[in-house]
Amino acid sequence: MRFHLLVITSVFFVFALFRNLKFSAVNLGGLQNWRSMAHSSNVYRYFDFDEHNLIYTGSHLIILCARSRVPILHFMQNTLFDTVKHTIGKGVVEMEHGSVRYSAELSHTFEIDDVLCDKTELVREIVSFLQRTHSLRNPHCTCRPAMSKSRILDYGLNPTKQYMQQEMCCLSKTKSKIYTQHIENEILIPNIENACLQGQSILSLLHQSSLFSQDADQTWKLGDAAKVCDSVTLLSHVRKSKRGVAIDDIEIQYPKLIEDVYKLNAQQQIFILKTNNRIYYNTIQQRKCDEDIVMLWTNAKSNTS
Repeated sequence: MRFHLLVITSVFFVFALFRNLKFSAVNLGGLQNWRSMAHSSNVYRYFDFDEHNLIYTGSHLIILCARSRVPILHFMQNTLFDTVKHTIGKGVVEMEHGSVRYSAELSHTFEIDDVLCDKTELVREIVSFLQRTHSLRNPHCTCRPAMSKSRILDYGLNPTKQYMQQEMCCLSKTKSKIYTQHIENEILIPNIENACLQGQSILSLLHQSSLFSQDADQTWKLGDAAKVCDSVTLLSHVRKSKRGVAIDDIEIQYPKLIEDVYKLNAQQQIFILKTNNRIYYNTIQQRKCDEDIVMLWTNAKSNTS
């Protein structure tokens, strides 16, 4: 009798141990996935819908017949909602299913590679953040986000907001120390040490780039290469590079890069070689042709056609 009780007890013990190990393995797997996740308040990542069913009403976005791309509240993925109302710039949606209305936070986590296009995009965001040293989500911030509409929505910001042309953000008058946690909070990635973008740890990406440096107290600052921050420093950098500079070169990324490239190109100080997407310093300034030369060229073209 005692032997049978011992055997039964042993079986239950092994079964319980197996269940705990299995549960731990599931939790560990979830933890590993969490480390490669990014948060987003972008309603486009939460619902599929026809653009014809999208209505803008100033501060609100109303979607008719929206199908969920991720689980929301107790609803499974692929649930069809009659209407979804989203206040632009807020991380909350109101959903109507049948005759019942629900309110839910946009708190789902997504794969990093699904949220961020490439490393250059991420580097631009972090460079811009270290230049500001304050969050774009600060209610007093008036900085114009230098990022795509999709990323603006990820941040929970309003992509339709109008900014004063010459307005300087009042928060720019003071600079704060930036630690790793501040960067994680700003870019909405919980753990940049373990989080990977295109197979590389985000923290190692920052350490390897000369755009960033970390002091002894672990605060982050912009490195020397980040001195390319406007049209003047960009022109100086391109002038020193005889083989030209790739537009997506990680060392020259800053918020107004593309705008300054086209401005310098229009001023004929640089030229863009579209075949390899590089910019070069223009050593030969073009001059306007005399009218008689233009007339001769026009006549020659007319005679040959």
